[in-house]
Amino acid sequence: MSYLLLIYAHFLGDYPLQGKYLAETKGKNVISLIAHSVIWTGTVSIAGFLIGFQVTFVDVIFLFVVHGIIDYLKANQLWFFRNLNPEGLGLVLDQLLHGIQLLIFALSNY
Repeated sequence: MSYLLLIYAHFLGDYPLQGKYLAETKGKNVISLIAHSVIWTGTVSIAGFLIGFQVTFVDVIFLFVVHGIIDYLKANQLWFFRNLNPEGLGLVLDQLLHGIQLLIFALSNY
């Protein structure tokens, strides 16, 4: 159940709390990418804390940095996102990588 709550927090931070402006500019503007990553990290970290995880500074840095890197690569169609449709397989890969990131976060708290 804890992992499902993290997934819910992920979708909350990655979609409605991101907003249209950040979604459109995070690939071009580092401040927008940082703002989105902070919002997402805060949402997931707070959910983890409420679940009962001992959320550490290392957890927060891991969530922030990895999320930012994944979103930067997707938004700029770099590396393994290069030939993927950003609204098709690129989005699927993005969400899969975030899911793995959340799994690592959850497993590190058991």
